[in-house]
Amino acid sequence: SSGVATLDVTGGLSATAAASSTATWFLCADSGGTTVFDGSVGTSSADLVLNTTSITSGNTVEINSGTVTMPAS
Repeated sequence: SSGVATLDVTGGLSATAAASSTATWFLCADSGGTTVFDGSVGTSSADLVLNTTSITSGNTVEINSGTVTMPAS
C-alpha cells in the first residue's frame, strides 16, 4: 500500500521571501542536491499549502499544511 507523510506545522512554519515570484511547485533535496520528492503548491488542495502563492521579496511566507504520498513499492 502507499504511504502518506503529513507535515507538522504546529506552532507555524514561516520564512521571509528572498525573491519575488509565483509558487507553483516545490522540491525537497538531500544534502547532495539530489531531489528526494516534489509536489504542487497552492493555497488549498495542493501537496504544499501556503498562505499565498504570490511571493514578494521581504514578505513572510507561511506553510499552512503539507502532505507527501509515496506509491506502493
